[in-house]
Amino acid sequence: MKDKILEQGAQAFAETLQVPGGRTSFDFAVRAHREWFAQALARGLSWNHIIELLRRVGVRRDDGRPLSRGHLSAVYSRQRARRSSDIAATTPTQRAVAKTPMQSVRTMPRPTATTGPTVEDHTFASQSSRNTATENAQIRSFMARAANQRNHNAEE
Repeated sequence: MKDKILEQGAQAFAETLQVPGGRTSFDFAVRAHREWFAQALARGLSWNHIIELLRRVGVRRDDGRPLSRGHLSAVYSRQRARRSSDIAATTPTQRAVAKTPMQSVRTMPRPTATTGPTVEDHTFASQSSRNTATENAQIRSFMARAANQRNHNAEE
């Protein structure tokens, strides 16, 4: 990899950061140029050398501060660990379209009008009703103490 190729790669990285209307995510730009980073590291460049190349073409953090070794290497490591299928989107528009909808975290089906509550729903309801009387008494006691304190403070 020649120095000219390194400089062109740094310039391409800087251009990827700039999108119409602002700046794209630093993580996205690193992901899009992951191969360039891998080649630079394989050639023997340190993170400090890579940061200097990027600084020369005007690359800074999202908040405007200069890049740091820890920040850049952490972002690169995180992006390198991503599956190659996540890298398929190369523009912000493609990336937005490629996002998969969030999977539901609910593992049990909701009861419906035809099926009624599930066994687990009854188990949970019976467990919580055992504690309700005690919890309600504690809440009422706390509320009464708070009301007394407010009344006492209002009289002073």
